[in-house]
Amino acid sequence: MSWTNLGKRLDAAIDAKLRRLCGVLNNQVRIVRLSGDSAPVITGERGGHFTKGGVRINNPSAYSRKGFSNMFYCSDSRVITVGTNFRVQ
Repeated sequence: MSWTNLGKRLDAAIDAKLRRLCGVLNNQVRIVRLSGDSAPVITGERGGHFTKGGVRINNPSAYSRKGFSNMFYCSDSRVITVGTNFRVQ
């Protein structure tokens, strides 16, 4: 294993711990590092399928029949901001 791959694996492990600390299970949530030692903060809205009335749809395949769909997809806009000197235990 090269040192580059080892560094990438360690960074991925730290990112996973930060996501768990914020209560996020999705690996697609971006992590932005700022200067300082601030604790991780999550901002933004969780994405998914919604009806036009704003109700979350947990099973979008139930709305897949032609002519029946009143759903739309809203992308995930969550971002975790954390200080570069913050240490994850």
